[in-house]
Amino acid sequence: MQQRLRTLLARSQAGTLTFTELQELNEYERIEHLVVMIKAGNLPLE
Repeated sequence: MQQRLRTLLARSQAGTLTFTELQELNEYERIEHLVVMIKAGNLPLE
């Protein structure tokens, strides 16, 4: 999973992402944001 994220980030920086890859990268970013909020105690797990 980490390797896939690295690949997507590299393709993003190069400007060669497909629409599907962009959606995938956005989903990774959304998940990361949720994890950060949970760790900070700003998002209840109920």
